[in-house]
Amino acid sequence: MHTYLADPDFQAALHEAEAGALAETTRRLLSLSGAAADALAETVTGPAPHCLRAADLILVHLVRLRQYADLEQRVAALEESYGTIASNTR
Repeated sequence: MHTYLADPDFQAALHEAEAGALAETTRRLLSLSGAAADALAETVTGPAPHCLRAADLILVHLVRLRQYADLEQRVAALEESYGTIASNTR
């Protein structure tokens, strides 16, 4: 496994596959966010506690995935900037 992880082509393919899986999960959670928001809105009339918990989890995880994707983009930009700076100082 360490041999594969040291291979830049494998790392790129792995990163692409992980990004695709994360994007798909985010899309699925986003599609559920309307129903989750509706379930939260129904708390005024008292929904079943498990529905409220499920709605809360969907929305919490959607926000976390969005934050993760944003952080990943920011780190990639920093790494690219660092690579440019490092190559210019050689």
